[in-house]
This record gives sequence, C-alpha cells and structure tokens, in this order.
Amino acid sequence: MQLHSIRKFRTLLLVLCLAACMLALGGCSKIEEVRDTLDPASKLDVDYGMTVIDADEPDLTIGIVVTNNSDKVATRLELELKPCDAEGEVISVKDAKEDEYKPATQIIEVPYVMPGEKAGALANDFFDVAEAPDHMDVTIKNVEWKDVSEIPEGDVTITDFSYTPGTDLAYASLKNTTGFTYDINDLLQQYWVNINIIGYDEDGKIVGGDFCSVQYLGPDSETSEEVYLDGKLSKTGAVTVEPYVQRIEFQPESGAIYYDNNGKEYTAEEVEEYYKNKNQNQ
Repeated sequence: MQLHSIRKFRTLLLVLCLAACMLALGGCSKIEEVRDTLDPASKLDVDYGMTVIDADEPDLTIGIVVTNNSDKVATRLELELKPCDAEGEVISVKDAKEDEYKPATQIIEVPYVMPGEKAGALANDFFDVAEAPDHMDVTIKNVEWKDVSEIPEGDVTITDFSYTPGTDLAYASLKNTTGFTYDINDLLQQYWVNINIIGYDEDGKIVGGDFCSVQYLGPDSETSEEVYLDGKLSKTGAVTVEPYVQRIEFQPESGAIYYDNNGKEYTAEEVEEYYKNKNQNQ
C-alpha cells in the first residue's frame, strides 16, 4: 500500500441528481451484526446526517458521531455505508475499470473511541452513483475491544476551537502529550492530525461535516493556528459544530514495501527506524 494513498480519511462515492439542491437526512446505526461479540454492558451508538450540496455535480457530505457507552476502548471500528433508494435497495455505482455498475457500499474506519467518549467521522465524496439516494444506511460491521491499559499513554486534544458558520476557516489550538511528531509534510506521511468537524442544524440534527489538517505538532507540545476546511461545511447550513481529533498513525506491516513522496522504497523495518530516529531528535 502506498503511503500517499491513505490521505485524509475520506471515502469514495458521489450522488447523482436530486430534485432539490440541498436535502438533509438523518438516522441511527444498526448494530445487530456485532451484538453477539459485545459484552452485555458494552454499547456503541452511531448518529449521522447527510446533506446533498449540489444536485448537478453531484456533491454531498455525511457526518457521523460514534458514542462509546462501554468501559472498554472500541478500536478498528468499521462502519458500512449504503446509499439506498425508497425501497431499501442499495444504489449502484459505476466501476470505471470494468465499465459496469456495482453496489455503492463503502467502508470507513474509526481508529478508536475511548470509554464514555465520542469520535467524529466523515464520508464526503460519492462518485458515479446511478441515482440519488432516498436514505443512507450506516451499519457497524466490525469492532475490536481493548482495555484502557492496552492503549499507549498520551493523546492529542483540542484545547480551543472556533468556527464562523458559512466560512471555510477555523481557528484551532491543540495539545500533544504523546511522544510522536505529527507532520503532514513529512517525507513518509505516516503521522499527522486531522480535525473532523461535525455540523448541526438549529434543531441539533447532524447535517454533514468537514475536515482540516494540522500542519505540524511536535511531541509533548502545543500549537494554535488558523486552519482551512475542505469547503463542505459552509454549504450545509450548519449553525453549530463539534470538532474531533483524528490521529493518523499508520502502522507498517512486516514484509510490505512503502514509498515516500519522491518514490523511494522503504521496508517496514526502515519505516520504523525512520520514525524512531525522528522522534528521538525532536
């Protein structure tokens, strides 16, 4: 897997024509698939909302919030997104390679959700869908549970955040208590920080979301900077927002080959050594 192919936590799809330029949909997750694997005291709730921004492009945004009501850490949480018609059938999407339509089902991953906390996720791009969806089904397909003691100490937290509705700019202050350097311009692009911003309408319903990337955050440090959003949130009519940190921490797999921005090859062992030396030299 090439490192530059995992950018920005965005899933693929886009919606074809809707009668209205802007339509908001909302719902709650289905969790039947994982109930048998969860401790009875454990519970995950998923809330989401969708806005179709442009019926002619077409263009949409989906904002998702996962709440972990258990006493365990939910890790490697996979959410399956299905755009459906009024009869509940999954809408198809054109496969450019095979020149045929296939079900437009997508999987996005939430790295982890701590006990009693929430995580925000986005699915902002849907391409070549055969028709506009009547609704979106979001289903939990997989989750791995861990004790809090298994999670490395330290975190990246938002200490201040401000956003003016209708714009594509925000101001963010973050604190890093980990030993990692998060640098989006790093040669290997394995560690960086995004802020996923979930938007709400005046009734408190999710209408979609947006993201911004933090350029640099050194180990055990703080930063404050003006950040640029991707341009979705300002078109949803959101009146309030909630920001969530997304730490991109790509773990190399033994035997795999990785590439930097210049096309140079690295083994998994070389990748680990690169970041070990980088963090020690901060």
